[in-house]
Amino acid sequence: MTILLGQGGSVGGKDGGSAADSQSDDNCADSAKVVYLVTSQNYLYSFDPRLSGLSAYRRIGVLSCETASTPQSMSVDRTGKAYVFYSSGHLYYVNTATAECTPTGYQHPVSPTKTFYQLGMGFTADAPDSDREVLYIHSPDFGLATIDLQTLVVNKLNVLPSVTAELTGGPDAVLFDFQSNTSELSQIDRSSYQTRSVHKFNLTGVSAFAFSRYAGVFYVFTASSLGGMTTTTRYDPQTNTESVRDPDVGVTVVGAGQSTCVPPPFIP
Repeated sequence: MTILLGQGGSVGGKDGGSAADSQSDDNCADSAKVVYLVTSQNYLYSFDPRLSGLSAYRRIGVLSCETASTPQSMSVDRTGKAYVFYSSGHLYYVNTATAECTPTGYQHPVSPTKTFYQLGMGFTADAPDSDREVLYIHSPDFGLATIDLQTLVVNKLNVLPSVTAELTGGPDAVLFDFQSNTSELSQIDRSSYQTRSVHKFNLTGVSAFAFSRYAGVFYVFTASSLGGMTTTTRYDPQTNTESVRDPDVGVTVVGAGQSTCVPPPFIP
C-alpha cells in the first residue's frame, strides 16, 4: 500500500479457481497461498479471492509493531512471513498466523529527519516457476530498488524516481506497479526497467491504496481518505474487464501482499 498525504458488483463463486485447481505440489507453506492485508486500524487480514463477498476477508489479529506510526506497505515470502513497512521507516517481520511482530535491522536509505516515509513493495519469482524470489521496493525518494533477503540491505537501481507506487509480482517472474495519482497499472521490464501500461482504472480521489495479484488477476484496494472504508476493484487482463468486487470492506486497507506461491495466471 501507500498512504498519500494530501493526496462490478460482487463476484460470485470461486474467483480464479481454475488456476488454483491446476496448481501442482510445491514447497510452499499453506499460509503463503493467499493474499494478506494490513489496515490503518492496525489489523492483519487474509484475503482469499476464491471466496465471494466479505467472506473472503478474515481478520487474523491486531498488529502491535509500534504505536507511534501506522502500517504503510507489505509483502509476503514463500514461508508465509509478512514484511510490513511502517511510515516511521521501520520494517517488521509479521507472523501471518498470529499477527506477532518481530523488529528487523532494516535501515531505510532516506534522511532520518523525515517524519513520514512512503514505500511500495512486492515479491516476484526470480524466474518463471522458480522457488527463488526477489523483493522489490519503490520509494518516491529513490525509485526502484531491491532488498537483500539475508542482510536487508537496499540496492538502489536508480530508475523510476519521483513517483508514488505500489508493486506486485507473481510466480511468473513478472513485476507490476500501480500509481494512484494516475490510476495506472503498468508492467516493469526487469531487464530494461522500461514500463508498459496494462490498464487504467476508473478510480478518482484515491488517498489510501494497495494492490495484489492472484492467478493473474489484479485486486486494487482504495479509499478516498485514511479513515475511509476501502473498495476492492478487480481487473482481469485476460478478458480486459474491470469491476467492483466489494464496495465496502469495513476497514481502510493500506497494504496488500502475496507470495510467489499463489496460483499463476490461468492459461486456457
